[in-house]
Amino acid sequence: FAASFMILIGAFPLAARAIRLAQVRNIAHHLAQSRLERLNVSAYADVAPGGPEGIDVTVINNGVSETIPFSLTQDVTVVSSGLKHVKVTLNWTRDSRNQSLFLETDVAKYAP
Repeated sequence: FAASFMILIGAFPLAARAIRLAQVRNIAHHLAQSRLERLNVSAYADVAPGGPEGIDVTVINNGVSETIPFSLTQDVTVVSSGLKHVKVTLNWTRDSRNQSLFLETDVAKYAP
């Protein structure tokens, strides 16, 4: 029983760290998705490369506030006439490790 209890106590900090890492990755995903959605409703001519853009997000865990600085970059490649490929990349540092996430989409010129 005591050994099981000690293993459980030892696993708690690892689980808490994994939850915090997942929380930050989820925030990064939402930031990238939000940017892609904004680009998808923009005029075709306005879809252009941009960044890096700093975005600070404050999270609160167990009453402790922490600001996480993200860097967002959007790359745009013209695939063909009327079609652009967009890649939104977010970079951040967590626990002294560089982290990144990217989402991609295509944006087409609509001609009614």
